[in-house]
Amino acid sequence: MRIAIAATSTSSDALVANHAARAPCYVLFDTDTGHWQTLTNPAAQVERGAGPQAARFLADQQVTQVMAGEFGPRFDNELEAHGITRIRISGTVSKAVEALGNGSQRHPKGPPTT
Repeated sequence: MRIAIAATSTSSDALVANHAARAPCYVLFDTDTGHWQTLTNPAAQVERGAGPQAARFLADQQVTQVMAGEFGPRFDNELEAHGITRIRISGTVSKAVEALGNGSQRHPKGPPTT
């Protein structure tokens, strides 16, 4: 499984980005191999349509799950259309990757909290 974690920067101590579609970059983690890489998000600075563009980018990377602080409605819909699951998380990217390596990150995206 390939998992993308929306990140605020490429730094090893980056935080999980709150705005998934406009995250500056994504950390891709392959649960089968344990390898990870950081890719710049081409949709981060677009004026319009960041959600659909980011979803297509992640689908092209064969991502099956995205982790971020929040998912906008258009991004959420586009990810769903591509069969990509969403999980809300917070904290640092390194902690998220560590949790994935241990198999302990299993909190599916639920309805927004008010």
